Amino acid sequence: MTPVRFTQVTDPRCIGNILSFLDPLNRRTIVQTMEDTDKTLGKLWVVGNIYAKLNISDPHLEDPRLYQLILKAATTFKRIVFDRVSILNLTEQTFELAELENLIKICPNIERLSIKDCKCLTNEMVILLSRSYPRLKSLDLAGCSWISTQVITLIATYCRELEELTLANCSETSDTSVELIARNCGQLKKIDLFFCSKITNRSLLALAQCGMLEELTLSFCDELDENGILEFVST
Repeated sequence: MTPVRFTQVTDPRCIGNILSFLDPLNRRTIVQTMEDTDKTLGKLWVVGNIYAKLNISDPHLEDPRLYQLILKAATTFKRIVFDRVSILNLTEQTFELAELENLIKICPNIERLSIKDCKCLTNEMVILLSRSYPRLKSLDLAGCSWISTQVITLIATYCRELEELTLANCSETSDTSVELIARNCGQLKKIDLFFCSKITNRSLLALAQCGMLEELTLSFCDELDENGILEFVST
């Protein structure tokens, strides 16, 4: 049977419709799409075999609208892996644990992850993500104020290649978790501790040992004092 081919598909919703239409029992499928209307989508190429793997050859999956597309594809095909995707933005998305587990299976090589303002997020989910993506370079947890300091400590245990970590408004962040981040994440270049109101000068002393640190956000960290900041700057 001749492969089914599609080119110049500009609406990402069309991709889901295409995948739903294709008969998974007897068709080898090649779907090629290009998104021209939104720069954040870039090029999306899906090339694959229904019973093998599907790959997105562009390594960027930054637009959160594509999250639903991926889950749609995963339910349409029996076995599917987007193994070239390295960036996943789930900002403000809603999902359950089972969906997250499925997403991890089909996107196994994520290096940059945003779960900013995900109200559905639980401590269990963050632990699962940390254990599943040990090669994370960037993690954005901004707005997840209910995430416990124990979980943040586990992030530092599992994700030791982090270069950027955003904990803005993660109000349970403690000195203990920041100290472990500083000790384990030797490549850390940027950390955002906005409104982490429980951290003290201990955190600053720990972060002063991060030789690659370039950017540090400390707004509304009320337990810090002038002495701690001066010592950090002079280190």
